[in-house]
This record gives sequence, C-alpha cells and structure tokens, in this order.
Amino acid sequence: FTGKTSAHAFLKSVLQNGVGKHVKQLKRITLNFSEASPSSRHVRKFVENDLVEFARKHPSVVVYAMPEMEQRPSVCVEYLNGREEVASLEKLEPDEILQKLDTYSNRSGVEILKIVKDIHTDHPSIQGQWHLFTNNTHNI
Repeated sequence: FTGKTSAHAFLKSVLQNGVGKHVKQLKRITLNFSEASPSSRHVRKFVENDLVEFARKHPSVVVYAMPEMEQRPSVCVEYLNGREEVASLEKLEPDEILQKLDTYSNRSGVEILKIVKDIHTDHPSIQGQWHLFTNNTHNI
C-alpha cells in the first residue's frame, strides 16, 4: 500500500466503551496446534503451564485448545463486533505467546488503520474548529 491507497479512518471509540462499565471486546480464543509436531512444542508447553492462569486473569474470554494431528500452531481470536483474526504461533516461546494473547485481549477488535485526523465530529461546525490562536492578530 502507498499513502494514498492504504486503509485509513477517523479516530473513534467502540460503542462508547468506558461510559459505563468497561467491557472487554475479546470474546473467544482458539489455540490450534499439533499433538506431536516439533513446531507446536512451545504452544503445548504454554497450554500445559500458562493457559489456566491466563483464563483466570480474563474470565470474560472463552479459551479453546484444539490439538489435532499435523496442525500448524496458530491462534484465532474473535471479538464482540464479529471480527476474527488468525495469527501463526510458530517459533514463538511460551512467554511470547502469552504476550500476544494479552495484546489481543486489550484490543478493541476494530481493524488497525491509519488515523486521518486527531479530531473528528459527526456534526461539523460551519464556523470551523476553535483553537487558542483563533482571535489573535498575526504580525508576519
């Protein structure tokens, strides 16, 4: 993507989250890995040692561990807005997997896009934006 063709959006909040009780947007995590493959050994170690603690720390998130034969290690996360993301877990240590899952649990589920402007309103003023130097005279 170039600057003109890359995806971009205005700054916004997820359904006014934070106005009342904060609701984590992550709904479900599915860990896919092989029962015997060497590429899945770190994921198996994470599931055996760290997954229960992660699930206790995030009670609103449903966690599935799906061991299957000849499955590449990956994670599929689903958010409340219906968006899904899939990422590979190959060559990641258990602490890196935990860090990745923590990152997913703290995200809103909205696709990461380039922010067009810092300020956006659905009802723009005809008079324009006010700022500190609006009514000051300028001597150039």
